[in-house]
Amino acid sequence: MYTKEDVEKFFASDNGQVVEHALEQSICWPLIGQKNYKSLFYYCKVCHDVENIYLASIENHIRLKDSEKHKAKLIEYLQKEREKEGQGND
Repeated sequence: MYTKEDVEKFFASDNGQVVEHALEQSICWPLIGQKNYKSLFYYCKVCHDVENIYLASIENHIRLKDSEKHKAKLIEYLQKEREKEGQGND
């Protein structure tokens, strides 16, 4: 799982995640959904009207368009996941 620092670095970078990767490896995966029309489309779960066949395009949307809102959603997700992990350690 990514850390808050990883999220901060992603949003501060000029080119996001430069290594080719699958959706499951994307730092943005909690904010990205998939739709199957004639081919696979990715979409932003925050901005439902934004979709593209390229994962990198959706990641760039998340990083560059209303970045503070998207960053806050990612950090909120990370915090919830950390809380869940902490509850399982009792």
